[in-house]
Amino acid sequence: MKSLSFALVLSLGLSSIGCAATEPAASEDADLKAATTLTEKDDGRTVSYNEGQSVIVALASNPSTGYDWAVTATDKTFGYPVTTKFVASSSKIGAGGTTKLTWATKGALSMVGKHAIELSYQRSWEKKPTKVLHFVIEILAAGALKPVRLTDANNKGSASAKAGQDVIVSLSSNPSTGYSWSLVNADKSFAPVETFESTSNAVGAGGFQVFTWKTTGAAALGAHQVTLNYQRAGDTSPTKTFTFSVTVAK
Repeated sequence: MKSLSFALVLSLGLSSIGCAATEPAASEDADLKAATTLTEKDDGRTVSYNEGQSVIVALASNPSTGYDWAVTATDKTFGYPVTTKFVASSSKIGAGGTTKLTWATKGALSMVGKHAIELSYQRSWEKKPTKVLHFVIEILAAGALKPVRLTDANNKGSASAKAGQDVIVSLSSNPSTGYSWSLVNADKSFAPVETFESTSNAVGAGGFQVFTWKTTGAAALGAHQVTLNYQRAGDTSPTKTFTFSVTVAK
């Protein structure tokens, strides 16, 4: 897997580091506090957690080969996992398994905000990793409403949100090819803000187009149907279509 990096990394003051040593075993209730356990499938995604919840990343690994996962970039506020442990899939010698990294989201300094994390899978004596993953962890103030997040997998789906709860759609995109997502159907009371999150600083790299709907105000209440098309300017028909419905209630 080629190395990926977020443009957001620069704004968060990400700093590269060496491989981190394995920490003591995780506390017994850490998993119970986690809203989501991240895996390789979440590479490039932004995931939200409420302050106080554990952030857990579980990745396939086999330390007996000399390879293991380590944090190779993070910001000073979010820092490093409080625990890193390996769980073997069997008792056989040389068996692979899962490396689990757990972060706390509440400490002496407030962690509220977005944090870009880079993880690399490599041998300690090698300069180039075999795999590199990136996640953006968004920590929300305790009690804040988590955004309703939809991805490519939620096409033709439906969602519910409370007033004040953001609705965020993140879709794979590569504008350098001439293709991009555009809003083709939505009512005037449900207009999004669009941004692009690159997954690499390489020329021509793709990423995610992110559409964020705010649900504050009486006009946002009720049912909304949204359609987005992925196509090049001038094309008469889209390559892909993403539709969803959302109901916003008090």
